[in-house]
Amino acid sequence: MHIPFEYRMSDRNSKDVVRYRRKEGRIFPIRFDREPYECSIMACGHSYHLIFGSQANGHFLCIPDWHTGCELASYDDSIWNINSLMMTDRFSYDAASAIIAALTTVNELLLD
Repeated sequence: MHIPFEYRMSDRNSKDVVRYRRKEGRIFPIRFDREPYECSIMACGHSYHLIFGSQANGHFLCIPDWHTGCELASYDDSIWNINSLMMTDRFSYDAASAIIAALTTVNELLLD
């Protein structure tokens, strides 16, 4: 079973103008019954194994198959979280945007 989600992807035209388009990714739940939460996502042509949850300073995200992790603000603070993930120097804006959009979608599901 997978859960679809949407994310923004940048697209440069010949005049180097950036436009954004919506793409669809897939979330494959692994553990959503307790923290740390765990899922795998498919987006931007790649797979990402996400482990995330709460910690003393807010939230955290680990992506072990990409050898990285970072601190997160609240799950719905996309701009802060994208910037935090991009500071790891492992992900482009598009990949970071997709990963954070997946976390936002999962958080909405967990709150229901």
